[in-house]
Amino acid sequence: MAKRVVMCSIALLVAGLGFADPGPDSVELTRTATILGPASSPPDHLLAAVTVTVAAGVNVAGSLTAFAIQENIPSGWTYISVDSTPAPAVDGPDPNNPEILNFVWVELPNLSSPFTMTYTLAIPASSTGGSITGQVLYRTSGGPLTSVPVTTQQDFFNCLLMTRTAPANYRAGDQVTVTVSVTSFCGTSSTQPLTAMGIEETIPATWSLVSVSGNSGDIQPAPGATGTLSFGWTTSPAAFPITFSYVLNVPQDASGNAQIDGVILSRLGPSEELTSPREVTSIAYIPTALVPNVTGQTETDARAAIEAVGLTVGTVTRQCNNTQPENTVLEQSPTSGTRLDLGEPVDLVVSNGPCQVTVPDVVGQTLSSAISTLLSAGFQIGTATQQCHATYPGETIIGQDPPGDSTALYGSAVNLVLSSGPCQVAVPNVTGQTQSAAAAAITDAGLTVGTVTQQCSDTVPAGSVISQDPVAGTQITSGSAVDLVVSNGPCQSVVSVPDVMGQTESAATAAITGAGLTVGSITTQCSDTAPAGSVISQVPAAGTQVQPGATVDLVISTGACNAIVPDVVGLSLEAAQAALSVYSFTVNTTDACSDTVPAGNVISQNPVAGTLVSSGISVNLVVSSGKPIVPDVTGLL
Repeated sequence: MAKRVVMCSIALLVAGLGFADPGPDSVELTRTATILGPASSPPDHLLAAVTVTVAAGVNVAGSLTAFAIQENIPSGWTYISVDSTPAPAVDGPDPNNPEILNFVWVELPNLSSPFTMTYTLAIPASSTGGSITGQVLYRTSGGPLTSVPVTTQQDFFNCLLMTRTAPANYRAGDQVTVTVSVTSFCGTSSTQPLTAMGIEETIPATWSLVSVSGNSGDIQPAPGATGTLSFGWTTSPAAFPITFSYVLNVPQDASGNAQIDGVILSRLGPSEELTSPREVTSIAYIPTALVPNVTGQTETDARAAIEAVGLTVGTVTRQCNNTQPENTVLEQSPTSGTRLDLGEPVDLVVSNGPCQVTVPDVVGQTLSSAISTLLSAGFQIGTATQQCHATYPGETIIGQDPPGDSTALYGSAVNLVLSSGPCQVAVPNVTGQTQSAAAAAITDAGLTVGTVTQQCSDTVPAGSVISQDPVAGTQITSGSAVDLVVSNGPCQSVVSVPDVMGQTESAATAAITGAGLTVGSITTQCSDTAPAGSVISQVPAAGTQVQPGATVDLVISTGACNAIVPDVVGLSLEAAQAALSVYSFTVNTTDACSDTVPAGNVISQNPVAGTLVSSGISVNLVVSSGKPIVPDVTGLL
């Protein structure tokens, strides 16, 4: 069966169209017909719209005095109505001959531009086609009546009509299902035997066929076909309606409204190929966008990326996360690559920072064990302070903040309190008390009364304590002695004790002797605040009035009390000694061969790194002497 592409309106074969360019005293008539489809009720005939266009020469357009159109239609075809502006005063069949239609105007149309009218005809289902012959009847001022006949041949349509259903809208990347139905308004079977039948469907250029199902004939394109899809029957269907569907794939870059245009091609016997009215379906394009991948981005950047493609940010849910920083996108829905209509939302799950987790209870553990436990649970180590404890041995955790089994943010710091061993006794403040009351207070605190020195005072009554050593609040071992300076009454000539706190021993000595006093006992004591060699305390205190030549006892700092041993394994011996000297540690070394540690570098250390020890202790290092030397035993027995 021959195939041909047919325009949307059914073309009529027109003969004798008149003048290509109307002469000044002539008129040209052209005619087209469009099949409107079967009458809705009953479905026993076609409706055809016949459009007549008249073009006139300049003399006719300016001097028209009478105007009419006469149309000769095939027998059995009937006139229904006309649409024209201005409307004809007379329209319809000649009373004596229903095959002649007369259209007469009293209000003459303006022929300075082409004039068009459309009239509707009913074509019986039994019709095999026919011709329409028509002419324009017109008169100009003082001129005779003139006519220009035009004949049109109308093809037969065989009662077949196509209907098509498809989605009203599509999106790029969709699969669109199209359903085609063929009906005969002549009944369930053709009134005349079909010798061939096919359907041509013209789809958008870039769309492609995916699959076909239903009664689609024996001839059809394979999947992937584009352009015009042909469906044909080698044995024409005898009964109607018939229905089939095909699926089209829409490219990812498709845009703009789409149109599917189809026609039924058929033949009766050896006759020329016949066509149905064309069926045109428009499918509106819905603009879409692919969802971008915004996981791992900040919420601000994610919003910008989503809005940049024409989508919106939907629900934003916040959720704690121990690995992603605050305001980082953890999840998105839909996932990236999903196609959405413009303006549709993308929901986000955004990190609001670390989660609250349970803090391990490390009280009773050693410092190294506690650090390992806390780090494994995701916490950092905060400050580490020392505090004496009656039962926990030194280097044992006796307190923590936050406490064990409480909750805190993942990654936050836990401060530790480390036992320094048994507690020391705080020296009570006995200055100003009588000697007996002071002795009782010292004894009650678990201490003993040490040396009692008499000294005159113009401010402290006789028998009362002028000063004490150690001073009040000093932590000392239980049973230690507290020396007292007791007033023996007003001084006849006194000296004010200078303030030597924080001075070096030599500077303090010079200041004391310069004031007419003498340096008494000098003791040493560690201090985490006073530099080594500087005065931590003095007795009597600065400003105390004493007799000339009285002694002033000093306590000199030996440096920091405690230190954490640094990690020097792998360092050269010189670098290790420099790192240890910062904490006043002394270094003892032992050489050992090693296959892995370069000569001169530290293999191991004791105490190990991280141990909390007293400042100034010895740290033993094992230093590599290099790989062992294999002796030459050649020739030996």
